[in-house]
Amino acid sequence: WVVTPQGEVSAVTTTGEPLNAVTGLAASPDGSLYIVDQSDADPRTDGGSVKRMSPDGTVALFANIPDDRGFISPDDVTLDMVGRVYVSDRSRAEVWRFNPDGTGAELWWIPPRLDGVTSYAPTGLAYDAANNAVLVTDGTNDTLYRVPVDAPANGQLLYSHAGRANAPGFDGLTITPQGVIYIAALGQRGIARLEGQDLTYIAGLFRG
Repeated sequence: WVVTPQGEVSAVTTTGEPLNAVTGLAASPDGSLYIVDQSDADPRTDGGSVKRMSPDGTVALFANIPDDRGFISPDDVTLDMVGRVYVSDRSRAEVWRFNPDGTGAELWWIPPRLDGVTSYAPTGLAYDAANNAVLVTDGTNDTLYRVPVDAPANGQLLYSHAGRANAPGFDGLTITPQGVIYIAALGQRGIARLEGQDLTYIAGLFRG
């Protein structure tokens, strides 16, 4: 769907590769749309890929993880300032990076180990232009990281909800040019603004 600034909604007509279960979108400056497409809308079904829709609506396979498992539960996608593409996979607990043409697949980041934690699930991704970094949410541990594009080992934990009531269930997020972070909180069916260590809910209650 396309929503104009005036609130007008229209469906996008696509050709080429079919879309099965869209979970993440990222637009590039040239008008292309990068799409995280899971194999099936049933969350019990593994598999998926990243597809690219050209401005004329043609959808083609863009990238996959080049091993026997491939994507298991791909979730979100974002682009950095030079057009490299980042994709999170919840079940693999990994973020992968691809060149602008879909080549050069590399395991770019994994969540750092936390005391007493055995399960991790990177979900939402957003490019933070002011810091040349990617913001990453973890939906299992309700954490948020800022990971420098060129030094992923130096990622910074910006927020952790551990030990607090009303677990948000972090998922997708975005950051404004002024540095304001907004996060989808599936557990609370709302949208929250992050200010330091404070989550302020600004919209809800949504169905999902």
